Amino acid sequence: MIFPEAVRSAFASMLDRKARVALNVLGVAIGTGAVVLLVAMGGGARDAVLNEFNAFGSGIVVAQPGHTETLGFSPSFAGNNMPITVDDALAVARRVPGIEHSNPVAAGTARVEAKPRGRHVQVAGVTSEWVHVWNVPVIAGTFLPPADPKRGPRVACLGAKLARELFPRENPLGRFVRIGGTRFRVIGVISKQLMLGLDLDDMAYITVDRGMKLFDQRGLMSLEMSGGPGADSRELKAEVTAVLKARHRNHVDFTVISQDDMLDTLSTVLGAITKGLAAIAAISLVVSGVGIANTMLVTVNERRSEVGLKLALGATPGVVLFEFLVEAVAIAGTGSFLGLGAAVLAAGPLGRATLGVPAPTPPWILLLAAGVALVLGVGAGIWPARSASRIPPAEALREE
Repeated sequence: MIFPEAVRSAFASMLDRKARVALNVLGVAIGTGAVVLLVAMGGGARDAVLNEFNAFGSGIVVAQPGHTETLGFSPSFAGNNMPITVDDALAVARRVPGIEHSNPVAAGTARVEAKPRGRHVQVAGVTSEWVHVWNVPVIAGTFLPPADPKRGPRVACLGAKLARELFPRENPLGRFVRIGGTRFRVIGVISKQLMLGLDLDDMAYITVDRGMKLFDQRGLMSLEMSGGPGADSRELKAEVTAVLKARHRNHVDFTVISQDDMLDTLSTVLGAITKGLAAIAAISLVVSGVGIANTMLVTVNERRSEVGLKLALGATPGVVLFEFLVEAVAIAGTGSFLGLGAAVLAAGPLGRATLGVPAPTPPWILLLAAGVALVLGVGAGIWPARSASRIPPAEALREE
């Protein structure tokens, strides 16, 4: 019996067990497709988040009180640390030539009301520069006017959702609201946008000095800055750090985060999540490999007399082993091909439907998933194939 005949015999055996083979092929297809699809969706999610983040501006740098190695947006207040002040913000804007927009921030939660409606929302004390730092458009009226950050007017800008709730059938411009008990005149409404989970559409904005008084803050929650087109956020970070360090008596009691730092952290976190999901999906591939091994063992037991006859007629153990390996690899290969094809076809529409962007299927994951499936096929088939090749011909014929 030569090897081409062994291949024909393997496929003939598979056709005799159509239902069993189809289930094994389906298992491999599901496992392979799940791995590829999850990696593609993870990549799409990463691209969507990074694109959304980049849409807010370029060359962004954020300084926060408290020294920490953790990259994020929450400030770290420590007992003896010097706060970042409005004077610090003015000094940075004056001494760092690459800074195009600088915005000090004081924020907290307060009740915003326009009788008879009102509720507690996030209130941000900022300057006119805030919309330029984060590239946020104003859809009605104007944003906060340029003013001395230590003495701003009692005016407010509302997020679109908050404006609709407070003034459902009226134009909010020129109307008055009370924020934390203080009366403010509404001069603008910003458009709906989300920034890293923060709903800007559901916030109120007042001048930074009013925000610091409202929340009784001695220093700023953060200092947000952006450079001009093509600005290197890491270079700006170094220059801002030097200025703040000099003003804080040579102490680094603050944290400066660049946009590149934020993007690197986001990319790392999302990449780790994607790999974790892919590893979970890969478990189904292992399960399908176990299924192939089980099927092949059952097949060996069912075909003992056939294998014994082939060996008695001159087939070598190597040819018999090859025949059963062909079956296992054919099952794994077919399932892998179907799974990869389904994942590639589904990734684009699914990504656009759920993420708003196509989910890319990188070539490396296609090759890796196919390779893993084939290795599992060989691994699942080698034990049953060896068992078949070692069947004593006389014993198998006697059993028949």
